[in-house]
Amino acid sequence: SRGVFAEPVRLELDQAKSFMIAVGHGGGVLGFFGQQHVILAPRWFDNIRFDNARVESSNAEVIVPIESLEVDTPEAARSAGMKNLKWDPETSKKILEALRGPDGLDMKDHPEIRFSSMSVQKSEGTQLLLKANLSLRGTTRQVETLVKIVSAENETLHFSGSFKIKLSDFGIRPPRSSPLSAMGDDCQVRYELYTKPRTIVAWNELHEKSRR
Repeated sequence: SRGVFAEPVRLELDQAKSFMIAVGHGGGVLGFFGQQHVILAPRWFDNIRFDNARVESSNAEVIVPIESLEVDTPEAARSAGMKNLKWDPETSKKILEALRGPDGLDMKDHPEIRFSSMSVQKSEGTQLLLKANLSLRGTTRQVETLVKIVSAENETLHFSGSFKIKLSDFGIRPPRSSPLSAMGDDCQVRYELYTKPRTIVAWNELHEKSRR
């Protein structure tokens, strides 16, 4: 026996509690009229398999439909911890339309954002170093993120972290006539992922079965 399971176990995420956001900073990414803006992915498809005995055998894939993205909604602001973010529905609509359009993520030809792990290894404390391919607008770039893992209430696991990207690396250079013209180039992606209740209990049950 390897001590935990014979292979990585697929995690079931609680999407109602989890979130993924992209935050622009001032005059940087999505800095429209000098205000910070937050893009929220309220839903996605995921296949995350985790082995806490051999983390290097873990892997993850996340697919975000661009049509599901939101900009500056109250939920996005709460996820970002930006209590003072002002929500102007009309401005948010214009930014979102431009973001989905040919000068932004080009949703018509590239309807998804895809995140696929390449390698996972242990780092300091309870952290993991995850290297992955991020694909959007038909371009793929490698990113790295430190993933912090902690045990949460109701026998769940909490994964959190962030990484930075440059939108120009993905061909996003909006003209001045676009609502995205005030965008800078740097964007921070943050994620907080919670598994469904009893994840740890399920692991222990699998552990016991693997020992029989």
